[in-house]
Amino acid sequence: MFQRNVLIAAGVATLLSCMSAAWAGSMESTTTVHRFTDMTQVKGAEATLMRSNSGVAMKLSSSELPPSEAVTVWWVVFNHPENCSDQKCGENDVFNLGADEKPILNADGSAPLNVAGIDAADISILRADGHVIDQSGNAKYVAGLVKRDTSEAVVGPGLLHPISAEIHLVVRSHGPVQPGKLDDMLYSINGGCADKFPNPPCTDLQYSVFMPPK
Repeated sequence: MFQRNVLIAAGVATLLSCMSAAWAGSMESTTTVHRFTDMTQVKGAEATLMRSNSGVAMKLSSSELPPSEAVTVWWVVFNHPENCSDQKCGENDVFNLGADEKPILNADGSAPLNVAGIDAADISILRADGHVIDQSGNAKYVAGLVKRDTSEAVVGPGLLHPISAEIHLVVRSHGPVQPGKLDDMLYSINGGCADKFPNPPCTDLQYSVFMPPK
């Protein structure tokens, strides 16, 4: 196990180095990571996004993640952020929310997607990366997203406007690793979790927001 962790760490370091070299000269911004529970900042955590005309790349380092759980990161792309409600892109553009800001479930208990909001802002949700968290609770994620690539999309047309899109990174736990289900937990948005919304034990833990460059 120790050797495997060393190899993974070395691979991540090499990929980060290659990303920095390949994306030299691109638009780059770094921001903070926040908790979903109270929107407070995760100390010492940060995320960086690099933009070019052909796509985007990200690296996210965080802490306070649950050891021994499968934790993934997802792109949430608002291709037309100017069409978000109240000129601010957020959960209410993706889900139908009530006055208490909690999702209004469909009659069958399925996810209450805000179809009109998703269409207006051309929202896409796509897988970025995933790991099993070690006992430190720390993790590094890296991923790239090519323009119009929908190979790992849950919803939407992919990244249409790499420079002007508003991009959120969402860190999502799938709970403790379940025998025979690890691939599903690391590669699908509700892998290892209940089919019915809100899909326990899946839960969104942290997020970062990248506004379009001015």
